[in-house]
Amino acid sequence: MYRISLITLFFIPLPIKGNPLRSSSTEACLPGKDSVSITLTTEEYPTVYFRVRFYIPIHCLRDRSTQHIYYEQLRTNVLEYGLYCDLQSYLQLGGFALQAEYGDAPLNLMTITESDKSLVPNYFDPGAIYPQRLIQEYGVDNLLRWTLKEHVTLRNMVACTAEFAFIRSASKHTSDFNLHLQSLPKMDRSHFSVCLGVSPEGILLYRQPKDAWIWYTSTIRWSKIDHLSHKHFIQLPIRERMELGVFWKSICPSEALYLASY
Repeated sequence: MYRISLITLFFIPLPIKGNPLRSSSTEACLPGKDSVSITLTTEEYPTVYFRVRFYIPIHCLRDRSTQHIYYEQLRTNVLEYGLYCDLQSYLQLGGFALQAEYGDAPLNLMTITESDKSLVPNYFDPGAIYPQRLIQEYGVDNLLRWTLKEHVTLRNMVACTAEFAFIRSASKHTSDFNLHLQSLPKMDRSHFSVCLGVSPEGILLYRQPKDAWIWYTSTIRWSKIDHLSHKHFIQLPIRERMELGVFWKSICPSEALYLASY
């Protein structure tokens, strides 16, 4: 009971269709030495999964079970959010994920080098590691080869260390998946959509052109936000409101009031 109470400080169980944590099993469980599992014997019963309720600074993740579930959530965010970050960041995240979930790279692949023209066999499913847009842009063969290079360097790293390394890399400013991402209703005649990210740092602003990556644009830090009302209105000090207004007009003059409206 103590373990469950500790975890529910940060996670909320949600009955949803499909498993957001990429497992096709019918078992819901809390990881750890004293894990609790429930095996479902009929489809009549809903499956409950734990998802992050509050994203927090990663130095607060001290319990091993909490770290594992947090890792699972960030893995899901990497696959589903569609946030733009550089290729090397995605490859590094892929290497940590493979080391955490599968262990060391196969020995028979250790001798494959950058100059080797032979194809790297599909020793993992790229679709379970990378978002589909990245696979479409770079191709499966290239991602297999580049990921193998990252994976090999992590040899002998234990799973818990690899998971926390993934969490740390997925929380960097240049590759921040440690947040709730919410799309705002698109306005008429707009060439892009706007998303808000709620993170430990503050409210992050994103823009997404049609059929493209979601691009980070700016951050409103919590220290500059007076309060958030129950009507979802963000109130800023006058100076910050003026600065944000100038910023917003600079990227889209016709939608200067868009943020204040939502």
